[in-house]
Amino acid sequence: MGFTSPQFDLIRNRFIPRRIKALDVICTQDAQAFGSSNTSSAFADALRDPDTGELVPNRALVATINDMFGSVGLGKVFNRYRISVSLIDTTTNEPVGVAAQLVVVDDEVTCPAARPGDILQKKDIQPNATFAVDIAPPFGVTLFVWVTSCVIVARETILKVRAAKFFCR
Repeated sequence: MGFTSPQFDLIRNRFIPRRIKALDVICTQDAQAFGSSNTSSAFADALRDPDTGELVPNRALVATINDMFGSVGLGKVFNRYRISVSLIDTTTNEPVGVAAQLVVVDDEVTCPAARPGDILQKKDIQPNATFAVDIAPPFGVTLFVWVTSCVIVARETILKVRAAKFFCR
């Protein structure tokens, strides 16, 4: 016969089946959404000379996300970003005294196994902006905005595992 400890019997008897809710990743996609908008005349004048169309030196665009919305449909993910584009003076790093331009960017990402009710997550969201000046008067300015992100769709699932009870409860 050998020595048996009641302690080991207690540990062995503490493992019981447990149900745990977890997320099962359905798909991950790198996404890129594009949008464009004509600027207001005040914003355009802060970027280029209104008479010659030449660019004003030391100007840079800064794109920030105001709001973002997303929903999961059957086989697709729908995204909407509201991007605020402001103008800064690169010599002082101060905003130029014009109101920021708002650009709405819509995107649709294919995810074949997705369905309504799945959980949508986004990470590594990066807004960017650039512009173009028309070559003829009145030298209109168009903003181009794009957003890159990683889209993750997950679904809740129940796992059955054998787990121990807490010893100190």
